[in-house]
Amino acid sequence: MVWVGSSLRGHFGFPLDDSWIHQTIGRNFAWYHSVGFVPHQNSAGSTSLLWTVIVSLNYAFVPKLAPVLFSAGMNGLCLAGIGLMLLHLALRDGMRPAVAIFWAAAPAADGNFVWLAFIGMEHLVFVFLSIASVVFWLETGPVHPRRSLAMATLAGLCLGLLCMTRPEGIVLPILLFLFLKLTSRTRRETGIAAVVTFALAAVPFAVNRITSGSLLPGTFSGRRWLYLAGNSPGIFFRKLLLQQWITRPIRTVLVFDGSSSGTMAKISVLTIVFCILSLCAIGLYSLASRRRIATVVICIWGVVHSLLYFVILPASGHGGRYQTFLLLLLVPLTGLGLYRSLRFISVPQSASYAIAVLLLVVFAFRSLTLWHTVLADGIDHINTSHGAMAEWLIANHVTAPIAVFDIGRIGYLRGGPMVDLGGLTDSGYIASLYGDRVPQYLRDRSIGLVVLPEDDQQSVIGNWLNLVGNPDVALQLVHEACTAEPVWSVGWIETRHAARCQGLFRIQIANAAVHE
Repeated sequence: MVWVGSSLRGHFGFPLDDSWIHQTIGRNFAWYHSVGFVPHQNSAGSTSLLWTVIVSLNYAFVPKLAPVLFSAGMNGLCLAGIGLMLLHLALRDGMRPAVAIFWAAAPAADGNFVWLAFIGMEHLVFVFLSIASVVFWLETGPVHPRRSLAMATLAGLCLGLLCMTRPEGIVLPILLFLFLKLTSRTRRETGIAAVVTFALAAVPFAVNRITSGSLLPGTFSGRRWLYLAGNSPGIFFRKLLLQQWITRPIRTVLVFDGSSSGTMAKISVLTIVFCILSLCAIGLYSLASRRRIATVVICIWGVVHSLLYFVILPASGHGGRYQTFLLLLLVPLTGLGLYRSLRFISVPQSASYAIAVLLLVVFAFRSLTLWHTVLADGIDHINTSHGAMAEWLIANHVTAPIAVFDIGRIGYLRGGPMVDLGGLTDSGYIASLYGDRVPQYLRDRSIGLVVLPEDDQQSVIGNWLNLVGNPDVALQLVHEACTAEPVWSVGWIETRHAARCQGLFRIQIANAAVHE
């Protein structure tokens, strides 16, 4: 973590625009006691209510501490906790101490996984609470019934907080409560854990209902629109997601753009990925055959969690942050599979372990070095595009009502009257988004300026919003903030963070564009 995080010395900020959305909502919660992107207004809710509360502590109690450092500190604690709990579960499952240490330390060798600590978002908290839930739920003690009840209650607390971290967390308690045969939990313990879990789980759904009129936050609906509605080709994103999953092991150590690579490069990558997945399968089989129950439960939840995103939110970009458990488990499972394969062909135990450790060290050097660069370039990109656009707007249009698609950094710095074209500022906007009536929405609110993401002076998002290529909508470029191609390209290939430019347009909408 230290090596990847050293990028912050010369490149300070977050590598994703969405990070600043959480900062804005957390700041509003601390200062104005409202849950939403707009001060004093409960609008659209938050995709992670628990992370909103955590971020708000920064602004409420240590406002002089930079949000970047506060978030990195919280996620750093989660990284340490994840490693310790993986070690605890491995030893509890009966792994040899040396193998257990390898299993627990291996995720820290993956620069992509460590990078999650610096994006200012809730994903490592989600992993931490998932593993903590399993730790407490599987800790039973029939000889000490009070301790067993306490562990069940703590499991319910962690599961409830997990649901407050992200809505898909609700699936884990259902899985754990259904498979009671894994434990000796009594009905009383299970009932108490369930009450605690679902009482906490109900909080974010209730808040979302109040703020956005839906059980899910408004931004979730806006994100789903990219894949399921509008003019966007939803099936394309599912294919892209599958490609991202397949190439993610390669991207941990190599800058690889699968969409533009030649046939031989793609065949080579597929071959390597097949070998890695084969080793992972061997590692998983080894865990299951030796009845490493707790560790297998973590692996099962990782697979289920990833499949949930494939169905409900097929988001391929942002550095694999929607597939956090794949990043967590890929390296340890591969290493364990290699170790077991060497033992199968009669390589001595000490030599097998030494080979696995040596390869892990080589992998860590390459992966952590690469993601040190990815973090630095990602931060610079957000600063020179979104951040630069925000500063220009402050200097030239600080009070003018504007509409923005990538609203995070711009909204955090500028404030003022602003409409999020992704649905974050007004729950009523979602109907216009899905109904292909965005021009009408902007016209009704007298929006004269709009900021759209651009690549090569083209805005795909603008086209999907029916703002670009619409004969009844006139766009005049006013200002453009772009990142230099060499700085932007590495981060884009690895994380799909954001378009290279942010373009500010003056917009005029003819009457013909307004329709029911």
